[in-house]
Parts: sequence; C-alpha cells; structure tokens
Amino acid sequence: FSPQERVALEKRVLKQNGEFVKAHWDARDTMNDTAWITHWIQGIAYSAMLVFGAYALADHTKYGVGAMEVGTFYAFCKIYLSVGKYVGRISGVFVHMQRAVVSVREITALLNQTDQRS
Repeated sequence: FSPQERVALEKRVLKQNGEFVKAHWDARDTMNDTAWITHWIQGIAYSAMLVFGAYALADHTKYGVGAMEVGTFYAFCKIYLSVGKYVGRISGVFVHMQRAVVSVREITALLNQTDQRS
C-alpha cells in the first residue's frame, strides 16, 4: 500500500466505525430499555397488588368486609409472581429477536449482492 492508499483506507475505516458505533449505542440502549421497562412495570404492579391485597385482607380481618382471606391473598401473590416471571421471559425473547433481526439484515444484504465476476 502506498501512503495515500493507507490514509484513504484509514479515513474510510474511521468513517464506518463512527457510523457503526452510533448505531450500536442506539441498539444497545433500546435493548436495555426494553428489558428494564418490563422489570419496572412488573415491580410497580406487584407493589400495587400487595398494597391492595393487604388493605383488602385487613378489611376482611378487622371488619368482615370483602372476601380476601390469607389463603386467597397468598394464592393471588403466587399467581402474579408466576405470570410475571413468564412475562419477563417473553420480554427477553423480544429483546433477543431485535438483536437477531440486525444480524439477519446484514446476512441478507451480503447474500443479495451481485456477483463481480469478470
């Protein structure tokens, strides 16, 4: 390689690297946000369910109002945790699918190139 070719190659690599890094940061942030939003929403909903259940259980225990008993409250918590665990896993699957789509697009672009045979 001549010095001019090396400079041109280095400029091209730096330009492509700058474009890649920006896209990579966006993709990483999107994946992390998707995963954490699901966990936060699940945690907030579980906290609200605990507060509601505790008040309903206290009303039933103290005043005899409502149908929330200890067993019902416990079952409610276990069911919510089981469903929440699988919803979290589904969210993880969507994140992995987003990551896979990027790779599939790159492979598709590579395979769809025209031959340059002479």
